[in-house]
Amino acid sequence: MEQPSQAIYDPYEYRKEIASLGYWDGLMHLISCVLGGGILSGPYGFKRVGWVVGLIVSAIVMILIVYSFRLLVGSINEICRRRQVPYMQVGRATMECVIEGPDWVKRYKKSVS
Repeated sequence: MEQPSQAIYDPYEYRKEIASLGYWDGLMHLISCVLGGGILSGPYGFKRVGWVVGLIVSAIVMILIVYSFRLLVGSINEICRRRQVPYMQVGRATMECVIEGPDWVKRYKKSVS
């Protein structure tokens, strides 16, 4: 396999760190995200389905949120690498991903911009 003639662009090397989020801060934000919208209806839901099912469903929702967030961040980093920019806002990255994406997604270019 041939080596690329250029070094692969790494957006992390060119980013200015404004503020870093620690592990516990991230965990608190995740818990806030999972509980935030449904905190008022949570007790009613747990009453209807029980503790075991409620905890299992809550864990599944948390896993889906983490997976979606990792997919989003990975896509933003990949589009930053391809465009050779250190950072991109979520909206701009979404537009760039739609422009560069598969043919069935490209027909939605006008609705994203």
